[in-house]
Amino acid sequence: MNQLESNSNCNEVRQNPSSCKPLAKEPLNKSDGSVKECATASSAGDPQSRCHHDRSSALSNGTRPLWDIKQTAEFLGVSESWVRRHLLELPYSRHGRLIRIDGDALRITIERGKPLKSERVNVTPRRYQRGSIDWKKTKKGKVAYGIYRVDAQTINGVERKQKRVRLGTIKELPTEAQARQKLDRIIAASEAGPPEPQNMIFGELAERWKLFAGPITPKPTFNTYLRNLQWVLSHWQDRIIQSITRHEIQLFLNAQAKNYSRSSIRGMKTVLQIILGYAFEEKLISTYPCVKIKCPVVTNTKRCVKRAELSEKQKLAIVARMKEPYATLTLLFARTPVRVEDAAGMKITDLEGHVWTIRRYVVEGEVYEYPPNEQRQIPIMDAELLARLRKLGADREWVFQSRNGTPINTGNVRKRFLKPIAKELGIEICGWHDFRHSLNREMRRNGVDPKVRSGALGHKKVNLAMDVYDRCNLNDLEQALGSTVTQLLPSCDPNLRAA
Repeated sequence: MNQLESNSNCNEVRQNPSSCKPLAKEPLNKSDGSVKECATASSAGDPQSRCHHDRSSALSNGTRPLWDIKQTAEFLGVSESWVRRHLLELPYSRHGRLIRIDGDALRITIERGKPLKSERVNVTPRRYQRGSIDWKKTKKGKVAYGIYRVDAQTINGVERKQKRVRLGTIKELPTEAQARQKLDRIIAASEAGPPEPQNMIFGELAERWKLFAGPITPKPTFNTYLRNLQWVLSHWQDRIIQSITRHEIQLFLNAQAKNYSRSSIRGMKTVLQIILGYAFEEKLISTYPCVKIKCPVVTNTKRCVKRAELSEKQKLAIVARMKEPYATLTLLFARTPVRVEDAAGMKITDLEGHVWTIRRYVVEGEVYEYPPNEQRQIPIMDAELLARLRKLGADREWVFQSRNGTPINTGNVRKRFLKPIAKELGIEICGWHDFRHSLNREMRRNGVDPKVRSGALGHKKVNLAMDVYDRCNLNDLEQALGSTVTQLLPSCDPNLRAA
């Protein structure tokens, strides 16, 4: 290539930089004639360009070719100013005051189809607010208040509302700058709060909660939640969860008090708290609406369950009218404070001497095993009951077994045998649980320690037996007050007067 052809090629590159793109397909090294001749031609016409090229040639004598800004721009088909603006995206290095780009690394990146590294950072758009500080005079001195705006959850959705917070006294914040710094921290914390809630109805939330809580909740407890949930879904099924407010929840419970008992209202309140608490923890709602929700004072007393306290005579009368295996089942409840589900899951192998190890329970015909740390032992002190249990479980898998070979349905026994027999005897009874309550009160009157009672009942909290199961009757009050009167006024005691 002669001098004229070299100059014409360089002029063509200056007029149309895209014409240099084919250079990307050829190796650019010391033997590259086009670039070398172009640089030679430029240096021949311009002494300053010749000096610059000499420095660049000296740097390129290493193992990898280094390009200057102009050569890089010609290779990419862009302007030199673009190359300077996007140096962070290119494999560049500094050599004193010179900037050089690694040609091989850039060519490999382009040939592999990889994009250049972007220097842009995706920033979530965010409102900027500085807020204002208001100083108020009080009896204790000046107090600083901060005023700013927050996203508030309303019935119509998330709205921007003004908020006023107390920052501190002038002793705590002597300068305006300190008050401003505290307000800035409060604003930053509020803007970094929960995201915009999703549009989800309560029915969808309930199904999602069932999948989450079902496997980790005991079956009897979960079934109770599901029964209470049916009453709640009849009102909240299609409501968007973000629009549910504390005021509406309280009005709902107040309205249900006319038709349901206090325990049912408490169950509705509990299931609302659990499900909406789950939504708050999952950040599906921005605020928790069940704060300080209370049960109505007046509820439907006709549907209340009143537990009866059975005497020893009444218990034995019911057992005498029962037929086997229901008579032994009733006697078991009269002598041990066990749950109905535990008795249905009893096997003869669970009896070791007079000790019964409760290893499983039955709910709606399904058998569930207790974890080893939740299994407990109950001593059976009645010899007649122990003999009956061994006789029933001698030739079958379950001690209380149905004709089909499955555990007995205690609910069916309650409806068909327990309640009709109790009605014939003139005994008011609600169910099997009355035996459990009665035995707990008998242990309390006999001076059994509360910790021992809670262990026999299978409670994890000691005060549960006293708060829920225990009631004092007229005889308890007469005995307590009578002993006090006797101590204060001994002359009132007929025994002392007779002496």
